[in-house]
Amino acid sequence: MAVKDQISRMLTKIIVVVEAYSELKTNDHLIKLQYSLSEVEEQLSA
Repeated sequence: MAVKDQISRMLTKIIVVVEAYSELKTNDHLIKLQYSLSEVEEQLSA
């Protein structure tokens, strides 16, 4: 559970930064990273 909690905290921090900088929202690499991180989080929670 500790790893899952760490990943969740990191994802939250990334989302906060992206929300603060609107130009990051349209960055294709960041969008792909967010998708990949979401997939990893789902796999860890399964």
